[in-house]
Amino acid sequence: MASATLLVIIVVSLGFVAQPFWRNQNGAPRADSKRRNRLTDLQARRDTILAAIKDLEFDYEMGKVSKEDYAQMNAQFRREAMAILQQIDQSNGKTGSRKKLEAELQALRRKKNVGRKLTCESCGASLEPQHRFCGNCGQKVAA
Repeated sequence: MASATLLVIIVVSLGFVAQPFWRNQNGAPRADSKRRNRLTDLQARRDTILAAIKDLEFDYEMGKVSKEDYAQMNAQFRREAMAILQQIDQSNGKTGSRKKLEAELQALRRKKNVGRKLTCESCGASLEPQHRFCGNCGQKVAA
């Protein structure tokens, strides 16, 4: 019983001594800690939305999602991603979130197409991932 009481006293004492490191003068949590937690939360939400966009693109390419559903869901995910990136930029004191989002999406697309050999379904000519039409026969490249 005495050892349990001693342990409680030690824990309370350590908490009291360490309290200034976690709180500012008024007893409120430190502002940089709040900002860091908010930023971490926003970054996690950003990563989730970008993964959802990537999954949606994959499902569309596999034929699991109709063109209309893809367009609607893609637009919604992109709006959410833009809003989150703007919030991240505001918390960092930066602007230009649209460019950042587009750069991240381009990087994801490039990763997806690395090492992937594309050929025209009509004539068999090799294609680059960014091509929309075959340079040999003019056939539209499947999405």
